[in-house]
Amino acid sequence: MVKKLWFLLFLSMIILTHLRIWAQQEVLRYGGVVAVVGEGPELVSRAYRVRPLAILHSSGTSPLIAQNDTFNKVSFNGTHVRLLLERNSSIITVGDLNVSLLPPLLVSSSGGTVEEVSLLEGACMGDLEITEAKKEGIARIRLNNESLQGYWSASIGGWIFRRDWNLEGELSYITLFDNGTCLAFRGISKPHEDLAVLGNVTGSYDRIEISAEDGSVIVRAYGPPIKLARSSSIELRSGLLLYEGEVKALLEIEELSGVPYRIIEPSSCSTCEFSGIKYYFDPGLRLDVEAEVPSVVLGGTTFQVMLAPPDRSREVTLIFGTTSVMLEGMNVPVRIEMNAPTVEVERTIKLLISVRTEYELFGWERDVKILPAYGVSLVNTTRVYLLGGRGTLHVRVSNSGDLPARVSSLIVQLSDGGSPIRLSFPMYEQIPPRSSIVLPVPLSIPMGGYAGKLSLNITDYSNKNYTINLPDSIMVYSVPETPINIMTFISPEDPNLGDEVRLSISFSSMVPLKGVLINVSSSGMDPISDTSKLLADIGEWETVKLDFSFRAKTVGPSSIMISLHYLPEGYGSYRTVFKELPIFIGEVSGRVYAETRRARVMVNESVEVSIRVETPKGEVTLEFPREASVVESQGMLVGNRLKVTAPSQFKVVLRFNASGNFTIPSLALFNDSRILRVDAAHIYVVSEATREKEREIRSKLADLSRRYRTLLETLRGSPQYEEALSTVEEFLKEGEALINEGRISAAEESLKRAEDIILSLEERTYTQMGAILNFLIYFIIGAGLSLLLLILRRAKRGSRIWK
Repeated sequence: MVKKLWFLLFLSMIILTHLRIWAQQEVLRYGGVVAVVGEGPELVSRAYRVRPLAILHSSGTSPLIAQNDTFNKVSFNGTHVRLLLERNSSIITVGDLNVSLLPPLLVSSSGGTVEEVSLLEGACMGDLEITEAKKEGIARIRLNNESLQGYWSASIGGWIFRRDWNLEGELSYITLFDNGTCLAFRGISKPHEDLAVLGNVTGSYDRIEISAEDGSVIVRAYGPPIKLARSSSIELRSGLLLYEGEVKALLEIEELSGVPYRIIEPSSCSTCEFSGIKYYFDPGLRLDVEAEVPSVVLGGTTFQVMLAPPDRSREVTLIFGTTSVMLEGMNVPVRIEMNAPTVEVERTIKLLISVRTEYELFGWERDVKILPAYGVSLVNTTRVYLLGGRGTLHVRVSNSGDLPARVSSLIVQLSDGGSPIRLSFPMYEQIPPRSSIVLPVPLSIPMGGYAGKLSLNITDYSNKNYTINLPDSIMVYSVPETPINIMTFISPEDPNLGDEVRLSISFSSMVPLKGVLINVSSSGMDPISDTSKLLADIGEWETVKLDFSFRAKTVGPSSIMISLHYLPEGYGSYRTVFKELPIFIGEVSGRVYAETRRARVMVNESVEVSIRVETPKGEVTLEFPREASVVESQGMLVGNRLKVTAPSQFKVVLRFNASGNFTIPSLALFNDSRILRVDAAHIYVVSEATREKEREIRSKLADLSRRYRTLLETLRGSPQYEEALSTVEEFLKEGEALINEGRISAAEESLKRAEDIILSLEERTYTQMGAILNFLIYFIIGAGLSLLLLILRRAKRGSRIWK
């Protein structure tokens, strides 16, 4: 019976021991796929711990979430934050001292005035001797041969000694605790003010405010102002961040390296233990977590993950590739910027999110597709043509990422079925973020066709190298400098004067052309068709045929000049090829003579013209002015054209319906192809109005001629007027000739110019004659007066005699 009791007692002790161990061991229920950071076979190269320091209010101060002896609050003025320590302590009366101990400060006050401020230096240094120490009484010590008296303070459990001091930095106070510990304070200020403001007295504070009121001392110690980076998302870089998302918070971000982690999955862990923590899989476990994760992102860019953890969450862990983020104590919605790695080809990376509460751990995975951030393409297209074996590839390189990169080298590999050609081009070309550049790559290769590949090496901001290949193969064709073949045909080969000459052009190109402009011209022929033609795209070896027509107008050597302007595919400027075709134009034997006895007729008056055609046998077409109607004639009349058999001699009666000078015939064609020389008759046709105008002009001509002859007689021997008189004579002769030709308007203009000069000369002549006349008048008047006086004198003398 006793043995059974001892056995039951021993078993109870074992059970109690295991129950105590069980109660002390941490147990977590988990659901989904979770990550445990800090232990495991996996490793991330970069880890970031994010902790909220304070939730900021719009103004004033906010308490720090994790307070310490240095700072317990934070203030924010809209642009800067300042950490501060705000603390108060009751005033202790010790002997005749009123002190407050607010480490690292000791403040002495009196009646609401701050008298002295001392700063803790550390343990007492030097030769210390305790001569008397009565608990709850007086204590005396000798420090460096100086005697000091202190008083017991129950609130600090020791004695406080004051030493007279004057200079800053001198020993001011000593506290000796009951356990023998001794602390020394150095005096830093004697403000004697209600509010004492001190400058930078320690490394942590740049401003300290001290006030004494209501039996206590209040200390506000401010750290230096900090201008923070501000962002609406959590950016992964070490330091403080002013987060301005759904809430405004001061965050501390710490970068870690080489952090291990372990992934726990239900398939491998129904119940397992790691690092002293037991994990139990609960298939029904769910946590109210909201998350927004993009499904597709560009490599080398940042993307945002929005998380709204439950209020009771203690830690949220995100693991993406080689980066992890640990949010400690975050229970407000936040946006986190994650960096997508740069990839050469498309790939998928899992984003693992784990949320832990006090007793639960829940996690899940999301697939994020990463697209390549760097791309390469040819501006020329994948078929490249090198004229003369030389040319330039234009390679476009794009960087869709958020960080700059650079092209370190470019490689072109070509093959024509024989020995391969490998061309390497070292480079140092920067590609700004979210932009592209075009790289010119000069090539010089032998004639022929080549299949090739193009690749380039890109170095990102972290000096990691990537090889990017052109997705498609390229074809390079090295062709002659001028890839155009031009063939021409002229009909007739030996044209005569007046013949229609047809030029046929047939051309093809060894390379595609993006635009072609063909111009033709001739020095001895007139075009009777378009002289230029613009063509659109022309394919490789495509044959184009064009026709142009000319009329031979000059006997002798002539030529046709062909200029072909073309834009080869892949080139930015036009090129030109010229071709000259020499031609000799022969003279046509034969002539047409026309004469009339009346060179001047009235409108609607008939006039007879004799015409003689001296040519070889054939058909001659005579063309008359449109203003003339053929009243009588031989041959066949079609409109204003008369066709007769040559050689021949005949008469034509014409009637004109308008005034003017007319050439009869205006054109002669032999067999509708060759122009014949014409000795034409000229007929001047006038109307009644024209006739009246002609009479008026002839009258004016007569008047101007008379005035000209008068001036010629008056100004004879005056060399300064010879040039003007000569000009008048020329205008008068020109006007008379124009009148005879029936060009009344032109004659009127010539006479007007002559009249202007005559008027100018007459004014000068009248001015000179006026001066002479005035002289003669005054001379005659003077002579008359003199004669009258002489007569009067003689009359008086005769009267005297008679008396």
